[in-house]
Amino acid sequence: MIAAARQCRSGQTPAQFTQITPTQTDDGNLVAYLAEDSEYDDEQARLAGIQRLLVIAGYDAAPIDGVDGPKTQSALSAFLKSRGLASDIVQSPNFFTTMVDAVQKPSPTGLTWCNDTQYKVMAAVATDDGKAVTSRGWYRIDPGKCLHPDVTGTPKQIYSFAEAVDNDNRAIRIKDKPLNWGGAVQLCTRDSKFEVNEQGDCTTRGLTALGFTTVDMTSGGKTLRFAMP
Repeated sequence: MIAAARQCRSGQTPAQFTQITPTQTDDGNLVAYLAEDSEYDDEQARLAGIQRLLVIAGYDAAPIDGVDGPKTQSALSAFLKSRGLASDIVQSPNFFTTMVDAVQKPSPTGLTWCNDTQYKVMAAVATDDGKAVTSRGWYRIDPGKCLHPDVTGTPKQIYSFAEAVDNDNRAIRIKDKPLNWGGAVQLCTRDSKFEVNEQGDCTTRGLTALGFTTVDMTSGGKTLRFAMP
């Protein structure tokens, strides 16, 4: 959530939002049904669905437009490889079921976050390629779900930070302390979506320095589980 969102500030990008009007069910709950653009043909809608799942899994397949291209194919290939899935499974009738299941399971390679709390968790990842440290966020992990963030290449080091938040994206506090999972490595972040390639002087550049933890990737895949204290 961004205050005064009708006027974008520096570092923010305007985007078109769709108004959603939930309907009330017989049991009193409010339900909103979402679907891909009605102007998509079947193939575009299918590809848009794949792009959406890739983004949920933490891979950069945006924009979700139903248009194929190198970016979507690269994200899909990386996803399939991380889950040990053959490339020809994309054409199978049950591909979406397989992909949804794979999104929710920890990856045997790379970094996976799993949220074992009852709260929504927002996470950020940083990679050191030997030349620069790039921090990127935020990734949403719902309660009881896992997510595989987009970490490309073979970075020399990976760092992670995560924080539990309420429905208004305010930090959850337990015994007057924020419920987060980090470490001693200070890296730059921003309240909204971000990608930062230079880590010095965070505050003077309008950024927030947060303590990331170093992730040991020497054994291949690594799963970080976020649990209650």
